[in-house]
Amino acid sequence: MRRPGAILMPVVTFILIGFMSVYMAYHLSAFTRRPPRTVDAVVFTIEDTAQANGYFTRDEVLIARTDGIARPSVMNGERLSKGDAAFYIYKDAAALELGNKLGELEARIENMEFARGQSSAALNAAQMDRLIYSRLTDMLNARDSRRQSVLKSQTVQFESMVFRREYTYNGGADLDAAIDALRAEAEILRGRQVSAVSVVKAEHSGAFCSEPDGFEFALSMDTLKTMTLSEFDAVPSLKAPYITENNIGKQALGFTWGHIIEIPEESAKLLRVGQTLTLRFADIHRTSVDFKVARIIYENGRALVSLTTTENVSAFINVRRLPSDVILREYTGLRVPKEAIRLDENRRTGVYCLMGSRAVFKPISIIVERENYYLAAFDPVTARTGALLPGDSMIIGAKDIYDGKVYS
Repeated sequence: MRRPGAILMPVVTFILIGFMSVYMAYHLSAFTRRPPRTVDAVVFTIEDTAQANGYFTRDEVLIARTDGIARPSVMNGERLSKGDAAFYIYKDAAALELGNKLGELEARIENMEFARGQSSAALNAAQMDRLIYSRLTDMLNARDSRRQSVLKSQTVQFESMVFRREYTYNGGADLDAAIDALRAEAEILRGRQVSAVSVVKAEHSGAFCSEPDGFEFALSMDTLKTMTLSEFDAVPSLKAPYITENNIGKQALGFTWGHIIEIPEESAKLLRVGQTLTLRFADIHRTSVDFKVARIIYENGRALVSLTTTENVSAFINVRRLPSDVILREYTGLRVPKEAIRLDENRRTGVYCLMGSRAVFKPISIIVERENYYLAAFDPVTARTGALLPGDSMIIGAKDIYDGKVYS
């Protein structure tokens, strides 16, 4: 005869096993149906680049040195017309000091006239101070980006605001009388300056530069048509010291200038004559310039590429050699993590996106691969229904996923 406990123990064990099985099945089901990890699809642009170090070429004319102390009339990069003053030549240091004082007076007169011409609408001190602070910020930004012509005009506006604030809020002094007094003083200085200052005028029209570098004859626009790689290597030896010794400035003629660069042959094979090519110059605040490819030659795994442009001559007028990043190819698409890539039942490549609580398969076309992600083609104009779109939540790391799967 069995003991009561002998029958009860198997029953309890069976009940416990059943309970644990139901418990585990419930939690496993809840785990597999809860929302998975996702990452949003975003529009992304990547570039294939090659590093280059090249020379700028320009058709230039020199401005000969003359006796006395030379002071440029304009900033580097500004254009001068034929007959414009390029330099003021002072016979000695005293004449230069007189010229500086006259320049300060003329700038002050200009600023006061600008202030007088501003709107007479009343502004409170706080508003005027905000305007002055804003203009100062603009000046600093222009200085940092080397926009000299913009900086000059902003400086005049800034100083005129300071004059206007002083005039408006410190007694309302008579600006007309103050300007007349300054004009009279400036006229006296001009009379004293007549015999002490001469002018060197521009003989041509072109962008001005006060710093000849000795390569003016060696690197002209014709160089783009004829230079070989061996000649490119020899450019440093072509510098002519007598040019910098005998000249105080130069002008770049015309509106087209060039750049000649060496890049690896495999990179140059991606280019064609006539195409537009973008170069980014990190040393000039990441300035980007679009060039047209004029010529490509190859030699022993190297390539020499001649480029022309009409952009930004003022930013590069006193630069001869500068490194750059050549943007060979640019791709724009949707960034897709590699762990999001799936194949559906038809062996199509794509991703599953969480749309509400359902997994929806979206096929993609991969255009380029990087270490941790792909770039998928995307055109907002021709995007098909059901295509991957910016902002879609791509599912990553999930198992047993299929189109239409519901997550609680």
